[in-house]
Amino acid sequence: MWWDRARRTLGRIEVRLTLLLALATSLVVAGVLGFLLLRFAHESLDDVAAYADAELRGLGTSVEGGHLAMTDPLLDLVLLDTAREGFAIRLRGADGSVKSVGDWPAGAPIEHRASGLDALQVGPDDYIWRSTPLADGRTLEIARPLRRFSRERSELARRMLAGLVAGVVASALASLLLARRALAPLRSATDALAGIDESHLGQRLPERGTGDLLDRHAALLNRVLSRLEWSFGRMRAFSADVAHELRTPVNRILNVADVAALREDDPESWRAALQSVHDSASEMARLIETLLLLARGEEGRLVLQQETVALADLVDELAEFYAPVCEEKELALEVDAEDVKVSADRGLLVRAVSNLLENAIRETPRLGRLRVAVLSRDGEVEVRVSDSGRGVPEADRERIFERFVQLDAARTGSSAGLGLPLARMIARLHGGDLRAGRSRLGGARFTLSIPFPGSRRRR
Repeated sequence: MWWDRARRTLGRIEVRLTLLLALATSLVVAGVLGFLLLRFAHESLDDVAAYADAELRGLGTSVEGGHLAMTDPLLDLVLLDTAREGFAIRLRGADGSVKSVGDWPAGAPIEHRASGLDALQVGPDDYIWRSTPLADGRTLEIARPLRRFSRERSELARRMLAGLVAGVVASALASLLLARRALAPLRSATDALAGIDESHLGQRLPERGTGDLLDRHAALLNRVLSRLEWSFGRMRAFSADVAHELRTPVNRILNVADVAALREDDPESWRAALQSVHDSASEMARLIETLLLLARGEEGRLVLQQETVALADLVDELAEFYAPVCEEKELALEVDAEDVKVSADRGLLVRAVSNLLENAIRETPRLGRLRVAVLSRDGEVEVRVSDSGRGVPEADRERIFERFVQLDAARTGSSAGLGLPLARMIARLHGGDLRAGRSRLGGARFTLSIPFPGSRRRR
């Protein structure tokens, strides 16, 4: 309906801005014109009143100075001369006689000096009235009709009204041009934003360097686009890495299934094939579980199940669990743990330390040494896992905490390169961190720190 279209049109920002600018300009113009009209009426009426006062004084001087009696023919000439200026005159004698010249107005007299608002209310039938007593007891009165004043004031008001209408139209057009010009940067930014999609995230909105609201808006949107570009790039790389990591176990399952299908009469081959499929599926399940855990942690959806954890007992349990693997590789595993407790999610903490131990066992050659230490310092607890392996080059000590990164000397906590990123995420969820360094045993040392309850967390 037309009302809905009108409402939508009035809701547009350029229309609203145009109307506001035009209204503000029109109010200013109307105020100026109203003030000028009021000033003109007030000053013009003052001039008429002053002229009437001057004529009354001059006429009174002539009548008194000439000692003109009521029946003196010269009095008629004097009064008639004044009447020619547009005045009506009455001379009241002490005996009640009246001598008048001109038509006395029938409207309302304005006896005193009028204000500006009074001047706007004066009609064509109103008049200025003045009187003065003479020395011989007579009273002289004059009246000046305000028809001419009213006509000129009305004509000026009509011209000002026409000027106001023209000013409103001009103001609306100028406001429309100003609104379009003011919104031009926003329109350009909108056009540029419309051309940005997942394939063109590298584009940015133009910034003029003015520092105004539109420029700050463009800068903020550019920062959002930068984050989106980084996130999309990471998602693409993540998807490619996931596809690459899952391709190996999937191909293994397919190959084993194809080989088993050719040996239908060999039960041992079928059992071996099923075991291989089971192992590959378990590997895929662990990978998917780790990825989901990382995603939940990075999105803030992972809720910690806080409890009091004795780190010495936790480390002893893990050392006992991995002792057979160390014996098989002839690795010496040492444990040096202080009796300290922290508030943490025990399950996640076990997973983080397990990843560090598996990483150390895998990267340490036979007859090597491993050491797990727990110590407290500076308001936090540190779990240090050291080995005598190849170590981590200093240039790669941050890169190894990225997903799926596997370097020749990198310390990955799982075959997919997710162990260390997961361990660092768990540490940071607890307010701590995980750092890589050089071990006194000659290899790498990973330090997982967790703050004591009530101590200030790292930012």
